[in-house]
Amino acid sequence: MINKYIQAFYLKPHSTLFKFIDYLNLHLRKIIILLVLVTITYPTSQMLRHQHSYQKFEEEYQNLEQEAVKKATLFANLMNKQKEQNEKDKTLSQISQSLEQLFHRYHAEVENIQWSMENNRSITITINQQPKTIFTIIHDLTGFKMLRFKELSLTKLNRAHLIQLNATLQLIE
Repeated sequence: MINKYIQAFYLKPHSTLFKFIDYLNLHLRKIIILLVLVTITYPTSQMLRHQHSYQKFEEEYQNLEQEAVKKATLFANLMNKQKEQNEKDKTLSQISQSLEQLFHRYHAEVENIQWSMENNRSITITINQQPKTIFTIIHDLTGFKMLRFKELSLTKLNRAHLIQLNATLQLIE
């Protein structure tokens, strides 16, 4: 059967099969090179494309990681500043409460307590009381660790032998 097939192949040179095999024999090198290129090029291009996309993802991951570290650092700094601010607020409220208790203890007539939280962070106090009590209050005010006198003036009032204390106390941080 194969003999008949081979004989038919050689006896009919104008058949399609003969022309195809003849074309393969003439251009075998070109066909092999083309097949090798196709079989190598496509996987290679896919590999390079995947490698390139992997590098992009790697760079993006590193950028996101750096950004996350920066944001975590920023968040930690903000939390520290918030904690410091809360401590300052707590300290200010404690000072205010202590001053009110001091003035209440000596029954001082408080005319004005004014907080200035700008550059010099100070408290301006105006109270009226008997001279002996005023000096006791001044002595007690010097005992505050967070306050120091910036300005102090005493004024004699014409009513009931009272003295007016005008003091500016500066916050020490």
